[in-house]
Amino acid sequence: MDGGLSIEVLGYSLGNFSTPALAMASAFLIGVLLAVVPAGAAEVFALAAGGLQPRALVIPAVLLMTLGHVLGKWAWYWLGTQEGRVRHPRARRLLDDSKAVVARYPNLGVMVLASSALVSLPPFHLIAVAAGLTRYPVLLFLLVAFAGRLVRFGAIAMIPGLFTPDR
Repeated sequence: MDGGLSIEVLGYSLGNFSTPALAMASAFLIGVLLAVVPAGAAEVFALAAGGLQPRALVIPAVLLMTLGHVLGKWAWYWLGTQEGRVRHPRARRLLDDSKAVVARYPNLGVMVLASSALVSLPPFHLIAVAAGLTRYPVLLFLLVAFAGRLVRFGAIAMIPGLFTPDR
């Protein structure tokens, strides 16, 4: 074998499970999973991705993880679009007030979304729901979210390289 993880079951080899393609697919799927389940572990995975060897895999892994993460947050956005089903008077009033503020100050939405995507304040999954509630343009949501999350995860992924000698 070439040093990858090979698994044998009942005498049959299941092959090499340590390929760059598997690492990239895993990065994407983990990005989706950690977006849908807001556990705050995406940053831990970005940190781990920064330690990938060979180092040439770090950038594609972070890109794919970010893409998966943003697509997973799109599910939260979609949840926000279901606001028509909200019947509780207080919740309905908050939704209407939120829409009015976004309509009055359209640039405020971009700034809050960018801040949340970059530093997670306010929490990004809550902002994704709010973006859906206010019918924020989905393409703009995806682009700003991707840019902010890429900077965030890229910066985190650089940390292991600061402590690892170049090879």
